[in-house]
Amino acid sequence: MVLFTTLVVCVSGGAPGIVKVSTDHVSKGGGKWRGTAVVDGKIYAAPFTSDQILVYDTATDEVSGIKTDVVESGRFKWSGMVASGSTLYAVPTNAEQLLIYDTKTKKLKGVSTKSLATGSFKWWGATMLGDSVYGCPYNTNTMMVYNTKTDKLSGVDVSAAAAGEFKWWGIAGLGTKIYAAPLHAPTMLIYDTVSGTVTGMNTSSLAKGRFKWAGMLAFKGKLYAAPFSAEGILVYDPESSQLSGVNTDSVYKGAYKWWGFAAFGDNLYAPPVDAGSILIYNTATGAVSGVPDKKGRFKFDSITSVGGRMFLTPDILDYFIVYQAEACEKGDAEKCVAVADEHDEL
Repeated sequence: MVLFTTLVVCVSGGAPGIVKVSTDHVSKGGGKWRGTAVVDGKIYAAPFTSDQILVYDTATDEVSGIKTDVVESGRFKWSGMVASGSTLYAVPTNAEQLLIYDTKTKKLKGVSTKSLATGSFKWWGATMLGDSVYGCPYNTNTMMVYNTKTDKLSGVDVSAAAAGEFKWWGIAGLGTKIYAAPLHAPTMLIYDTVSGTVTGMNTSSLAKGRFKWAGMLAFKGKLYAAPFSAEGILVYDPESSQLSGVNTDSVYKGAYKWWGFAAFGDNLYAPPVDAGSILIYNTATGAVSGVPDKKGRFKFDSITSVGGRMFLTPDILDYFIVYQAEACEKGDAEKCVAVADEHDEL
């Protein structure tokens, strides 16, 4: 594994502001990585079109890569990554194997998923609940389940909740249930891991059609899905079984706005895909705001919260943007600077 030089930008006066860290020595082009996980302060991103796992050391701002072509090569390989202890798991999209990487031993391996599904765009997104990894059904009608203790791979038929292509994008576990955000599906997927029951909750009261929400986060007892083309955040309270929405038009309107969430304090942050701002939603006050970002399409893939900072993983762009979330929430003007300024500076 080779470390590469990084580029750090500081605001006037020498105080650290937005940090811009190059990734083009690891991989170039669009759709390089899909989904991240954190182990020991390092961010790992699943290789989608790239042939390397991306590694970002948040303590040193150093970027490195781990070659994965010994397991599988090609485009659109894995989408969604989770960590269990020191081990990472990436769910196969077009790849035919679950990718497993032990960050302690540095061993990389694959587990065939052909017994569950084959072909393109099978799963999109991953979550951990208990000892198991769950893969979000995208084109397949089978949810992937991998028990990390027994190494047993199994599947759950979800056709009772919805059918078709591009059903759900993003998955989260809360309590004993698994939830998935509806992209094209008219329902939110709910899987009870105790009873084995699969149900779908109709979300048409909030949004209809295609490309509605992308990415789901469990936070303080509720589920949140980021608005991709829907007009607002999807919010679900399992305790009351109440489904609601939070309009985000005041921040940005249009299609392909944000996907995925990360949390710090009471705030949820979503990375801009085509949107002109990082989306911020305060779950305590209900306030919606944005951090201005440069114009462009498919800019970032995901967002990860580590130590009071938000790390935005690049999609088409060739660098991370690191946003000082804690400093901005505290009103530290020196450290809290506009993301757009840093994009344009280099």
